Amino acid sequence: MNNMNKDFFYSNLDKNFLSKDKEEFLDNLKKYSETNKKQIYILEKPLLGKENYFYKEATAVFIPKHKIYFFNFNIEKEEDFEDYIADYIEDIGYISDKYGYKEEIGRPRIWKEQFIEKLNYSKANLEKILSNEEILKDEDIRKVDLLTSLAIGSINDIIRVKGKVEDLLEKIKKRIILFDSDQTRFIYEDIPDKKVVRIQGLAGTGKTELLLHKLKELYLKDNSTKIVITCHNKVLKESLEKRIPDFFNFMKVEEQIKWNERLWCISSWGKKIDRNSGLYSFITHFYDINFYPFSNSKGYNFKEICQKAIEELELKNIEPYFDYILIDESQDFSEEFINLCDMITKKKIYVAGDIFQSIFNIESLKNVNDANFLLNKCYRTDPKTLMFAHSLGMGLFEKNKISWLNEEGWEACGYEVQKDENNYILTRSPLRRFEDLDLENENTVEIFSLKKDNDKQEYAVKIFEIIEEIAQKFSTVSPNDIAVIFLEDTRYNYELMDIVAHLIDKLLNWKTNKGYETKKKIENTVFISNKNNIKGLEFPFIICVSTDIISSNLIDRNALYMIITRSFLKTYFLFSDRNTDEFKESLNLGLESINRGEIKIEIPTDEQQKEIKNNIRMLQQSSKKSLLQKMEEEIKKQKVEEKFINKLKKQLLEKIENDGDEFDDRKLPELVKKAYEFIKM
Repeated sequence: MNNMNKDFFYSNLDKNFLSKDKEEFLDNLKKYSETNKKQIYILEKPLLGKENYFYKEATAVFIPKHKIYFFNFNIEKEEDFEDYIADYIEDIGYISDKYGYKEEIGRPRIWKEQFIEKLNYSKANLEKILSNEEILKDEDIRKVDLLTSLAIGSINDIIRVKGKVEDLLEKIKKRIILFDSDQTRFIYEDIPDKKVVRIQGLAGTGKTELLLHKLKELYLKDNSTKIVITCHNKVLKESLEKRIPDFFNFMKVEEQIKWNERLWCISSWGKKIDRNSGLYSFITHFYDINFYPFSNSKGYNFKEICQKAIEELELKNIEPYFDYILIDESQDFSEEFINLCDMITKKKIYVAGDIFQSIFNIESLKNVNDANFLLNKCYRTDPKTLMFAHSLGMGLFEKNKISWLNEEGWEACGYEVQKDENNYILTRSPLRRFEDLDLENENTVEIFSLKKDNDKQEYAVKIFEIIEEIAQKFSTVSPNDIAVIFLEDTRYNYELMDIVAHLIDKLLNWKTNKGYETKKKIENTVFISNKNNIKGLEFPFIICVSTDIISSNLIDRNALYMIITRSFLKTYFLFSDRNTDEFKESLNLGLESINRGEIKIEIPTDEQQKEIKNNIRMLQQSSKKSLLQKMEEEIKKQKVEEKFINKLKKQLLEKIENDGDEFDDRKLPELVKKAYEFIKM
């Protein structure tokens, strides 16, 4: 499996009108794109444009850092070619007005003269055109990127990207986001022979955002379609329910959302009394089959309940009710749920899920070959930072590795793999978000070994010095660009958090936000927290702090990976000097290798790989076993009534199962209390 370069090239040319010249043209551009890892879009018409153009012997080509090229493949039809260009420019101008781009890029008559180049294919020197990147100034490159974003439908918030760029931080924040080719294909193209379309990707690859774009396209395609977007839990469902109208407003969708008539945003299970509370609930109501409530499902899990629903529906001659179903976080579902959705869907099911959600969830990589779209570029994080996060989390620098992937697994995670004798050399392609920012020469990760003393002075001073250095180096930085995250949940660390907050307040006159209390980001404050409140957040700068010896504990190693990948500009890793000299040296040498652009690691023997898998399995099993014991103890401690114990256990076990390696047993008392209160209602 190797799809490393296919996400650099996209074409929407009508295959029914491909002349020999056009085929040659496409082949040459595709080869150039793949060889040079340059994004190229060949668009017969803007992707947000609804009408097709009558002239089929021309196309537009969009390449970052180039003018927009219009190619004519029939030199005898110059007038039709001119009309084609005029229509194209008019359509982009309309889209520009719609999304408020005009103030930033100007009127079409202005940018047409500056950025449009007309070419006859038979006379054009394609090689010379592709190598010519020196024509445009930086501000013009940004304008062409904005025009490209309009053509491919990758609409940016103009308020975020407009204005002059003052420093590196602003440059990244104002970076214009363009869909890559795989993302574009998922949104705008159909796979005719597939009813179930699967999209899988790493965390941070934008799967939910793509689902929202797909949802919008499907909703506007036909005003009679019935669509469901569903997910496993209530929290994500509520988040989606809020995001959908916000997204539709941002994308200037004029058609009103008809909730529970044309569009349903519901969790997977639901309640018997409300058919619109969950997809399973809707199915049982509409098709008049048995409903098993979550609180009293006679010992069945959701997988078994879906299978029972399938068996009941097979006895009936049912007609599918929905046209489309979109499933988010599909890794939380069994195949039985997908099959149940298939039975009640007329056209397509779009299934989006995470691979490698935990760096120890190696099993999730086995299904990547089933994916129609594999997203393995993490757009949030600079490649070098991601490489360090994987290496530290999986123990790749260490003699006894904690986790390991085969060649296919590394490729699924976005790495290019070379084998050198007994070593893998892993590299990642650069990301467009970080292009031209000189990050190749910038260390995006810095590490510090510190002494853990009783007065906490060395740690506190170093954390403050880093924040002060950031404030001095980046003139546009604000407090909410910085997060200080502690790995261990210890009294020592909470006292250290208080000292750091005091220093920031007193010496920088900045406010701080203790995330472990507020559970959210607060504008204009430095975020200080433990590892439990970082999921879903991102910051330009992360200071990751560990004050104890770093063990092979799966939860802590996965937490290190999660914390470090929250940063999109720079991570500072502070760790205790009580770690072994071997660990410290391996970390330094590993980071030096990453700064040269690669991870070079010795491939474990078959026996060692088997041992790694067994260790992970044993750690996971012992972790679950001890969790069950702790759960029993907590239920007794909180004096749960006998009649509620089985329901409570079931609910808690499902939570533990869903969270996997990320479940933190320190949350058990609070979870038992909340679940017990809910069950008694």
